[in-house]
Amino acid sequence: MSTPREPLDSKENLEYNLRELFSRMTLACDDESNGRGVNLDAQEIAAEFIEADTDVVLDHNLGRIPGRYIIVKSFMGGSVYDGNAAWTESTISLRSDKALSSFIILVY
Repeated sequence: MSTPREPLDSKENLEYNLRELFSRMTLACDDESNGRGVNLDAQEIAAEFIEADTDVVLDHNLGRIPGRYIIVKSFMGGSVYDGNAAWTESTISLRSDKALSSFIILVY
């Protein structure tokens, strides 16, 4: 790991230091993490939507109620949005506007 460049109030040094920091941040997952990030409190979940505009309850193992999600990969066109069921410490409820669609979703 490199030492931060100083002075810290220099725009160039700030940009360099942030690039160095962010280049070390990844969503590393291993077999024992069950899809959870090792250095982010997040989890990637595969989601399949058979019917359009119908709740799909997805399991996660964050151990808390997630606040948000990001679509990491879409295998077909379509949008994902919140479902009607309440989110819990082990599940989230989402819907897609397209039938037979699948996504990889980062829940955090």
